[in-house]
Parts: sequence; structure tokens; C-alpha cells
Amino acid sequence: MSYDIKFKKPLCGGRSFEYVGDDWINHTANTGTMIKEVCGSRPPEWSGKSCKTIYPILLQGISLLSVFPQKYRCFEPDNSWGTVETTKAFLEKIAAVCEKYPDAVIEVIV
Repeated sequence: MSYDIKFKKPLCGGRSFEYVGDDWINHTANTGTMIKEVCGSRPPEWSGKSCKTIYPILLQGISLLSVFPQKYRCFEPDNSWGTVETTKAFLEKIAAVCEKYPDAVIEVIV
């Protein structure tokens, strides 16, 4: 299982949307517990929320993984599908789109 993230920008007063940013951003759901530990929530909980709401949460997670990587190694799955480094990169990709499109809405497919 994995998290697939896409971003929708509202048009016409929110009646329709256009996709913005990168194509789907994908990462293994095996690191969901790690993400919850550093961000306070898992990606499926971000679905339907604006980028400007999620952006500071992402920055917090990125910072924690950058400053204390050893602390979060215990959340790496035994099958090695997802590490502190890959999870940090995943959060950074999402944050970059959120910074560029703060009014976009996050769509998460699990």
C-alpha cells in the first residue's frame, strides 16, 4: 500500500478544480507511523485540506527528521520499504508544492 498525493486548485468559486504541481507524489504507507510521529497525523487525514493548512505541519515533520534522524529510525519498517531519508524527501516534495500553491487542496489516495 502507498500514499498517492495530488493537488487541486479551486476554480469558479470552488465548483471545479484543476490539478497543479507535480504529477502524483507517491510514498510507501509503511512509514505512516513515522509520519504521524513527526507531523501529528497521517497523510490520509490531510485529504481535502488546503496546502496552507498542511504546510506548517510538513515543515515540522521535515525539521524533526532532519535534526533527529536516529530518534525516528525505530519507525522504519523491517522490509526496508521506507526510511527516514525517503520519508523526509516525500514530505519535502509535498511541502514544495504547498508553498507554491497555498490555496490548493490536497487529495490523498491510499
